[in-house]
Amino acid sequence: MRRLCFFLLLLVPLVSAHHPVFEGSDFNDNLPLEYSNEFSLSKSKISLDGENYVEITITNLDYTPLFLIVDYPSTVLEGETNLEIKNDYVLTINIDNSENSFGIIEFKSPERSLFLPVVSILPGDTQFGTNLNMELDVVSGQNITFQVEMTDDNSEFTKEVLLNYVLVSRYNQKVLEFTENVQFDALIDDEFSLSVPEYISDGEYALFLDSSYEDIKEYDYSLVTLARGKSSNNVYFGLNYIFLIAIIGLFIFLIYNNRKYMFFLKKIHTKHSLSIKKHHASRAKAEIVEKKLSSIRSAYLEGAISKKNYDITVKKLKEKIKQLRDSVKRGPK
Repeated sequence: MRRLCFFLLLLVPLVSAHHPVFEGSDFNDNLPLEYSNEFSLSKSKISLDGENYVEITITNLDYTPLFLIVDYPSTVLEGETNLEIKNDYVLTINIDNSENSFGIIEFKSPERSLFLPVVSILPGDTQFGTNLNMELDVVSGQNITFQVEMTDDNSEFTKEVLLNYVLVSRYNQKVLEFTENVQFDALIDDEFSLSVPEYISDGEYALFLDSSYEDIKEYDYSLVTLARGKSSNNVYFGLNYIFLIAIIGLFIFLIYNNRKYMFFLKKIHTKHSLSIKKHHASRAKAEIVEKKLSSIRSAYLEGAISKKNYDITVKKLKEKIKQLRDSVKRGPK
């Protein structure tokens, strides 16, 4: 849902009383008295997996002619820049697919603009089903947290997989890169984090993930907006101040109602302590089941158990591991 909201925000029009965007163009001295500023695009983003071109349908939503200037990022090799559209127009855009890249196309009418993210990702293998999920709104200077999922149903041993993360700006500039090795048996479904320095400016970015094991390479990406601004800091400061005042007020209130509310706080503390113990127990159980899964796999490879019993046991253990990991991820209440 947040991914959808991100793209809807990109399509919010920028309205201006003038149209300096047309100055110096062929349209500047040839615009009729009436022209359209209402139009839509057939796609909210372009995501290419090895393809080198894409077609976008531009629809004029008014009865008057639509005049557009199209600004392309450096990742676009070829595309028309000046368009006059009566109804619908199919625009063909050629993309550089030689590497993972990110950019934004701007479609500008005299008084309105639409923005179209363009992501090109290298075609890779699909053996592990590498998947990257992350939150969209991130404040610069804090950690970007994201989920990495990989599975290998036919795993027979533990592998060391290289994960390479690259944060790319809307101008296709690499602003951050990080690499780490992870141990991978049959399943990875873990949360990772990437620290974003304060000097990286606000705006739209793409985080690319490149997972490598021997000759297997897989790719995925996610879009992210970095938003740091002073207004955000003021909002956070105000919320913290209100929270501090509320805590002080609560303590004053508890002083006058000591017995009743101290008993209430003790009850909450006891409940939270039990929740923490259950959380730690779930983590310990997950580790025990994972060790058992490894032992079962070793026994099967040595011929100690049949394939039928092995498949049934492994399926049950994987389901148990997933339940325990879900419990650990939810954390104590």
